Amino acid sequence: MAQESTLHHWINTAIAAIAMAVSGVSLYFANTANNLAEEQAAQNRENIGVSATSILSTCPWSISQPTGELGLCWKVDLWNRSIQPSEIKTMEVSYSTNDDQQRVLTLEPTILSLTITRTGKSPIKRKPPIHKYEVEIPGRNEAIMIIQAMLPYSAHIKDIVSAFIQEHHDNITQQELAVYLYDRKKHVDILGNKVNFGMIDDPSGGAPQLSIVTSLNKSFGTELEVPNGDTGNFTADNPNDLR
Repeated sequence: MAQESTLHHWINTAIAAIAMAVSGVSLYFANTANNLAEEQAAQNRENIGVSATSILSTCPWSISQPTGELGLCWKVDLWNRSIQPSEIKTMEVSYSTNDDQQRVLTLEPTILSLTITRTGKSPIKRKPPIHKYEVEIPGRNEAIMIIQAMLPYSAHIKDIVSAFIQEHHDNITQQELAVYLYDRKKHVDILGNKVNFGMIDDPSGGAPQLSIVTSLNKSFGTELEVPNGDTGNFTADNPNDLR
């Protein structure tokens, strides 16, 4: 009887150990499956970002003195970290003017060029006219845009801008205009905002903002740098190309 009791004890212990081992393996596979599911969901979830840099080398010289508007350009980098493609639904530039009216303007920028990378394939390059709905970024790829927006410059620099352009007979660059305004008006950028240590420091103005919404209604954006003569924040290989 004692031997049978001992045998039963060892059998029960073995069964319990096997059950615990099976339970542990099942739990491991369940956790692994959950982690894989979460990772897959994260990859499927739209994950897109943007950064922008003020440029001059590929920006056509564009100014409207009657309306007091200047065409500024930015290189915009878009990246898509998910495995699903992301399509742009809306793209807007907003700007708070620093004139007497202190208006908040919202406008759709012009896309001057577009390059979309594709893993294992040649990039797609488009030339104007380019519509925002053509900006579809494949999963785990990027897009580079050159955009331009006509933004108003302050009324208090209109006379200086007009005199400078008339003196040089339109044969000037945005860089030359920005440096001249900074020196002539004492610390203002090319739109007339007050500048302190290279940054806009104007309570009635501010840097333009780029806002983008995708087809899945994900919103994101970035601040758009404005050229000024303090920091020399110009990305221009050859400023003469702007004439």
